Amino acid sequence: MTCINCGLQGYSKFCPNCGQKADIKRLSIPTLWMDFQSRIYGFDGVFPRTLRDLTIRPGIASDLFIKGNRVLYVGPVGYFFLMIAMSLLIMELLGIDFFQMISSSSISPELQTSTQENVTRLIIDFIYLNFRLVRFGLIPVTAFWIWMFYKKRGYNYIESSVPAFYAQGHLEILFIINVIVFYLSGIHFNDLSFIIEPLYYGFLFMPWLPASSVRSFFNGVIIWVLSYVSFVFMIIIAASIWVGMNPELLEKLKSSPLLLFDFKNIS
Repeated sequence: MTCINCGLQGYSKFCPNCGQKADIKRLSIPTLWMDFQSRIYGFDGVFPRTLRDLTIRPGIASDLFIKGNRVLYVGPVGYFFLMIAMSLLIMELLGIDFFQMISSSSISPELQTSTQENVTRLIIDFIYLNFRLVRFGLIPVTAFWIWMFYKKRGYNYIESSVPAFYAQGHLEILFIINVIVFYLSGIHFNDLSFIIEPLYYGFLFMPWLPASSVRSFFNGVIIWVLSYVSFVFMIIIAASIWVGMNPELLEKLKSSPLLLFDFKNIS
């Protein structure tokens, strides 16, 4: 038998070169549906297994992938972007106003001037339009701190990014829950994420030092804190440079209470 995809001859059920099935059925609604399920949602078991194991044993799942198991779970990069896409899709389906949701847990609109409200919307709109980029930006920083803390395991920087991708992708579930809760009740529990996320990171790294799981738990929490502090610091530096290069924007931001640093000292 000749593979219809790569042309390899002499195989039975699956092509050993590219994985193409030998039993090719004519297109119909049932076959298209099954293909859609297996490829997009992973109903063949890979995606549900990834969800389950990143919930109950994230450290082991990450470790298995780094050590070479590429079949058991959805790849970390693919999983991360899939969860981001699901977040955006659910927001669109529910018709959630991203600005309204985020600003509901920030400074009250009546305490802001119209200029400050416009600046707030500008920032939030930037985050929404660059949702994937902003979420992705934390990954290299987190991977760096994981690499620094666990050098003795022999993992390089790229391998250290695996738990970062998996963790950030899986924690996107918190954002999805927030979106659904906001849709149903108008309440945005953003602060809850800053409690659950460091605890999840601690739980993630507990298996990485089995002899000292408590120490490894606190390592995970510290990695989360250092990652966010470093990321925010980098954003502040980038924003300072950007605002410093735009004098007209600088004048508008001088009186804003939303910012964590003093733009008046920038010249």
